[in-house]
Amino acid sequence: MGRSLCLAGPAARFRLRPQRGRDAVKTERPVRLSAFAFAILALPHLALAQEVVDAPEKLSPIERLGAVLSFFADNATAAAERLEALMLGLDDFPAEVSGFLHGVSEDGFSLGAVILRIILCLGIGAVAEAVFRAIFRRFRAGFDPKSLVQRIIHVAVDLAGLLIFAMVGGWPLLMSVQADPGAQLFVVTYLTAFFAIRGFALLARIPLSPGRADLRIVALSDPAAGRLYWQSVGIFALAIFFLATTSLLRQAGMPADETLTLSLFSRSVVTLLLIIACLTNRFSVAAILATDPAGRSRGLGWKSLSTVWHLFAIFYICLSWFGTSLLLLLNRPQAGTLAVLGFMIILALVIGCLLMDDWAARADARDRARRRAALEAEPQMALPHDVPTFAQFFARLGQAAAVLVALLALIRLWSGPWQGLSNARITAIMPSLTQLLVTLVLAYVGWHLVLIGSQRMLLKAAYAEGTDEAEKALRQSRVATVLPLVRNTLLITIASIASIIAISALGIDVLPLLAGAGIVGIAIGMGSQTLVKDVISGIFFLVDDAFRVGDLVDVGVASGTVERAGIRSVQIRHPLGAIHTVPFGEIRTIANKSRDWAAMWLEFRLPLETDLDGLEPRFRALNDAFLADPVHGRNLVAPLENAGIVMIDDSAMVLRIVYKCRPGTQFALRAVVYDAVRRMFREAGISIAPREVRLRAEPDFSYTRRDGVPSEPEQKTGRSGDEGA
Repeated sequence: MGRSLCLAGPAARFRLRPQRGRDAVKTERPVRLSAFAFAILALPHLALAQEVVDAPEKLSPIERLGAVLSFFADNATAAAERLEALMLGLDDFPAEVSGFLHGVSEDGFSLGAVILRIILCLGIGAVAEAVFRAIFRRFRAGFDPKSLVQRIIHVAVDLAGLLIFAMVGGWPLLMSVQADPGAQLFVVTYLTAFFAIRGFALLARIPLSPGRADLRIVALSDPAAGRLYWQSVGIFALAIFFLATTSLLRQAGMPADETLTLSLFSRSVVTLLLIIACLTNRFSVAAILATDPAGRSRGLGWKSLSTVWHLFAIFYICLSWFGTSLLLLLNRPQAGTLAVLGFMIILALVIGCLLMDDWAARADARDRARRRAALEAEPQMALPHDVPTFAQFFARLGQAAAVLVALLALIRLWSGPWQGLSNARITAIMPSLTQLLVTLVLAYVGWHLVLIGSQRMLLKAAYAEGTDEAEKALRQSRVATVLPLVRNTLLITIASIASIIAISALGIDVLPLLAGAGIVGIAIGMGSQTLVKDVISGIFFLVDDAFRVGDLVDVGVASGTVERAGIRSVQIRHPLGAIHTVPFGEIRTIANKSRDWAAMWLEFRLPLETDLDGLEPRFRALNDAFLADPVHGRNLVAPLENAGIVMIDDSAMVLRIVYKCRPGTQFALRAVVYDAVRRMFREAGISIAPREVRLRAEPDFSYTRRDGVPSEPEQKTGRSGDEGA
């Protein structure tokens, strides 16, 4: 055999040699049970390497489904038989691998010499990299970790050190094995794996920075960051080593059964280590998901994901291991890249969503700082602190798009085809599935766009231009009244349209649904005229701005403060605490006592001999005192007005005082005005005239009792008459 094929075939082809007799029977029973379990688990995995039988078009859907399931069962059976054969040959696996390596060494390939050359060249490269870092360390004395430019320079220095290592150590190593194809294949394979590990470690060091809390992007402690970093790098290095070794042995000519056994074993080890890493770093990753780099808490969605992320990760890891193992057993070695590509897609999705969320948080922080500055410069023009920003919308838009792209990529990745094994069902439903996902994403984005835009416009209308606090309060109440109704209406509209489009994308004819909805709508309209009347009346009440949340109203059947305005009814809280739910259709008139101003008059009974001209200066002084009062003066819309005498009865004259104030403050002012006027009267020596009841009895007044007995005067008169007679 020529030197160029020194790794290609000295080892004999591996053949299964199961033991005979009682030992073989004992071994085959558990193997058959495990193979049967593997076949059962493979049946529901419909998205993996399965080919739909070319059945006639006249088959019914049930028959087509049966044909597909039959094909799935055939593939699962083949995979289970292959697994059974591999397990029966495990006893001979070490001997076969040893024989293969011995045959390779006999063809002139010296593994020890190649490894010694690798150690020498890479050692020289490591020394060169260390010298470069030592030289550059002097320039890092004034390094500012908060500066983005200096952070980029720091990463660039690490990348430059890796390039120097590659040029000084890797390049001479490649040149030294040009004459030996076997050694060249060995060096290229493991050198590529080594630089892949170094690159991954460099990328993982950017957010985690073990031992450098000032450079760390994520909000983790030093022990947590170090544990997550070294476990990630270690598992990645082990996975790359197994992948490189398996690929090298396959190219070197190792029989397929030994290569497959090694591949299944290595994948099982890496899967177990990944599950352990997910459990040991559960809280560290949860902290990254729930808290941004600045220490601020993320949204509710991220908090919810942080509590269950390890369950999703373990589920995907197990599913990926099962799927790739099944494909490898079906002689699809390229399926080994599926797990890696799927992991990279999910990791890129999570990192991209986190970056977009952090960008939105920074934009919100800048917007809050700008509003704070505007509040200090001109308070009446400042927006509220919690006004939604479009940065949140664009972040949600980007996250939704990223999720959509990742889902489509994963579906396309795991649905084949691979070397003739295609899934026609997956290929057929991909357009409909894409339309469905796009519809859901557009509905999600449209809802948030309308919500944020409408809320910003309403809040700006409530806070822009105007120094009058009453006007701001009225606009705010208008926002609180209209915004929930608009939000619910938009939600129902978007959800209805998205549902119809989604059902249509699934292949269901929506025309019967629309026709049925029309018939049901007519029936509801005819049988629910009162409901329609309530809804339409409520719409016009809100359009006319007849009331707002917080207004004091009287609708005839109830009076009190408006608590909530819905689509069909309004809730009014009585001053005694009871809540009245009044349908809009039952409201004939609305007396709103909270608009513009409220008036109240107070009446005082004064003696008839009171000097009214002397009270006028005192009223003017009292009015000036009220207007200058910092608490009650700002509630007055107009000065106190002496309306004069409005009525005179037989014992007193009634003096009326009228005042106008802001709505809702008239009752508090009433007690204050009563007390101030009472003190003013006391200082002027004027007393409040009490109500009097005057009785006058005539000298000959007499009456007769109900029992017919004459009164006392009549009896006396009678006796006098008798005596006179």
